[in-house]
Amino acid sequence: MVDIPAEELSIGRSSPAFRGGGIDHYDQVSRAHARLFWIDGHLHVDDLNSANGTFVDGQKITPGAPVALNAGQELRLGLDVPCRIVQLNEFGEPV
Repeated sequence: MVDIPAEELSIGRSSPAFRGGGIDHYDQVSRAHARLFWIDGHLHVDDLNSANGTFVDGQKITPGAPVALNAGQELRLGLDVPCRIVQLNEFGEPV
């Protein structure tokens, strides 16, 4: 599990937050694949022109057209890296 900082989090094989964390060896994840960021307290994802796409609940998103994410949705990087969106309460427990 990775916390999303207040500014933004880049996702990809070259992202410092994910080095050695499990996605750096996937072929379908670009070096700079997507970014997660907050707008008015809501988490969003934007594809960074990745080679294999970013998907939310199975739908490919368009680079440059951020999509809001909600708890329970599935974010997928390419075809081989699923990420479940989890909202945590103030105690760090899933809501």
